[in-house]
Amino acid sequence: MTTLCKALPSLMLAVALWALSSHQARAQSQNDCTAFTTTVTGNANGQTVTNLSQNSPCVNWRLTFSTTGTLSTTVTFQTSPDNSTWTAVPNTVCSASVQPPCILQGANPISGTQGTAYLSAYGAYIRVITSGSSGAGTATIRVYGAKGATASAPSGGGGGGGGGTVTNTGTLTPDAVILGNGGADIKAGAVLPGDANKFYDGTGNFSIPPANGSLIYYFTNTASSIATYLQATSLPFSPKTTLSFPALATGTDTLKNWSTNAGVPGVTFIPQGIFTQHIHALRTGGGVVTIHAQIWEVNAAGVDIAMIGQTEDSVALGTAEAQYDLDLVTAAPYIPASAASRIVSRVFAVVSGSAPTVQIFVGGTSDTRLGLPSNTVDVTNFVPYTGAVTDLNMGAHAVNVGVAGTSGQITLSGSASGAATIQAAPAQGTPNPIQPPTATGAAGTFLQTDGGNPQQLSWATPSGGGGGALTQIGQSILSGTAATVTFNSIPGTFTDLILVVTGRTNVSATLSGIFVQFNGDTGANYQRGYILGNNLVVSGGAQTGATPTCGLLLGASATANYASALQMTIFNYKGAIFNKISNSTSAAFVTAASNDTFTEINSCHWLNTAAITSLVVGPNDGSSFIIGTTVTLYGRS
Repeated sequence: MTTLCKALPSLMLAVALWALSSHQARAQSQNDCTAFTTTVTGNANGQTVTNLSQNSPCVNWRLTFSTTGTLSTTVTFQTSPDNSTWTAVPNTVCSASVQPPCILQGANPISGTQGTAYLSAYGAYIRVITSGSSGAGTATIRVYGAKGATASAPSGGGGGGGGGTVTNTGTLTPDAVILGNGGADIKAGAVLPGDANKFYDGTGNFSIPPANGSLIYYFTNTASSIATYLQATSLPFSPKTTLSFPALATGTDTLKNWSTNAGVPGVTFIPQGIFTQHIHALRTGGGVVTIHAQIWEVNAAGVDIAMIGQTEDSVALGTAEAQYDLDLVTAAPYIPASAASRIVSRVFAVVSGSAPTVQIFVGGTSDTRLGLPSNTVDVTNFVPYTGAVTDLNMGAHAVNVGVAGTSGQITLSGSASGAATIQAAPAQGTPNPIQPPTATGAAGTFLQTDGGNPQQLSWATPSGGGGGALTQIGQSILSGTAATVTFNSIPGTFTDLILVVTGRTNVSATLSGIFVQFNGDTGANYQRGYILGNNLVVSGGAQTGATPTCGLLLGASATANYASALQMTIFNYKGAIFNKISNSTSAAFVTAASNDTFTEINSCHWLNTAAITSLVVGPNDGSSFIIGTTVTLYGRS
């Protein structure tokens, strides 16, 4: 039953007449504290209303507005301590950590041609203002106040010696305000079973602030696995899509079914509360159309199990796209038959008139959706396990996988082969990406990096057992000429480096000297001593500079197709105490003549104690390596 603020004599008489004659009468109760209606035709600072604390002030507010003609406007609810300084109620949702002033439902401000909001705020004075108006017409704005979260009317009162009770008050006008206390609530044109905290919002609908969390499923234009149904998903749908249902017959027409995927929401308990069907729709053609939805539980195959309930009917659809919130209030928890069940919203149109068309808008800015009541969730510790649309940033915290006695794992799934990436950073904002291989390694293989950025890991087979085993760090097989070949990010996991070069240069001579520089050092910080053998003729010498010769390769004047090679060993390359020393051997056959061969042994010295992390190799006579030349760098354990 609904307890009225005052048992108005006329109201009680109307109730008595209805009970005796079965004819409905019109009734209107007082609101909890403050109510007012204002109309504007454009931008305006609306009516100011006193809400002083000595006058049993309101602390919760229901605001509704609608416009006529082409007028579109933005409505903002404001409070003031002194009727001079005005502040808009912030557009933040009330919660355990967000206290009034805040939003219980909707938003502040609200824009367009109609809308509603439920706010929690106190001010000695209140008002609504309109701004950003366009078009021509009139906006009607209604504000209803309540003294508490339940908007309960006083239990006592004058005008008849106390509060009266009403079991059926007949039809209400859109200006009526009925404040529920758990009894029978009253809707314009109908009598509905009621719930505590329910109130009539002046637009022909009852509303209840959400007491629990919500599970939201957005309507899409994507086919469900149930024939003729469309999907309702936890992720918003895009793009905005218009679904048309033409030439509807007089009576009740089924428009469409939207279903969650099998096993969604995957619960065995839906608490008592509000199912909200939020829908964007319009009507074209003649007649009067209202819409409502039935909420069903169906099995994974789409077979109906039970109807959870039916929402209220909307007001008559207009000819412009508008938003409609249709509530289904459940008085008890609903227990699904199975956690594998689906939830279906079955949308109907109730038609009176000549074959109208109904359009429903889904996706994009038309966020048509179904909201299910859910036990309150502390989102502070919530991480979406699927369908996330933003990055997870743990800040200074870690991701811990698995607990004692169990095994945990982290799975990386890239959008394409090789796309999964692990990033480690020596400093904030400077990650060094590592890309794992997508294939499973064979027994006995190990992971190696290509030294790039990002670093691609691959499975490799050890080249030998025990000490002295060689591991290829990198290789360049030239498909064109190159003045130098560079190896960067040389790992510090080996004892020595071995550089092998086979090929030729394009110098206009029989031989080219080959230089090697380390860590980008191009200064005159290199020395070498050498012995050169040309058949039986042996010579030697020393050299210093930026590009001393540490090996030989054939040039363009040597016999065609003859190759040459050098091998250079760089000892203790990762040490940080001694300058770096290396030995190399070169072999070159210039012509077919037996006396036209060269063998050179070099000892090269870099005057630096730094660990070697990169090297450059190239001809020191300004020429280039030719096509087919191969340059390989190995690490020796």
